Amino acid sequence: MSKSESGGSIWPLLIAIGCIAYGLGLVPSNIIPIDNPVTPAPIVDEPSEELKRLVQPIVDILKTDEEKAARVASDYAGFADAMDLVAIKDVQQFGTINTAALQSLGLGFGAMIGKEVDAALAEHVGFEQGQGGYKNRALTDDDRKRIAEVYDAISWAGRQ
Repeated sequence: MSKSESGGSIWPLLIAIGCIAYGLGLVPSNIIPIDNPVTPAPIVDEPSEELKRLVQPIVDILKTDEEKAARVASDYAGFADAMDLVAIKDVQQFGTINTAALQSLGLGFGAMIGKEVDAALAEHVGFEQGQGGYKNRALTDDDRKRIAEVYDAISWAGRQ
């Protein structure tokens, strides 16, 4: 089967998931020793009123745990920057990476914000829920920009 028939290479997806797992310290320490302190998040611009409204449920969840908030602020600032670097071609591929990141935050650090992140993405980017995840379509440059805006707003939420 040619690359075009199979939908492209899976390597960018596997590399992105591996980087997320490594960055979150989920690689067993007997393989690669990792001291995983929370890296201070870069200060992001205050989001628009619309985005503040969309991430308010995340602010409410994170305000009770400063360590989780710092982790989310740091990780989501990095996720926003990665939207320009990772060649994610469609919503299904993005959904897989987003789900892996959310599960890593939840399992590794107890930051259970998946439902709130999905709601913000659905409203701001226009993702539609399908059976088992988002309905698939090609990602546009505007979609990537809007995903980064949501991720920056989530980073901002972790600093509130």
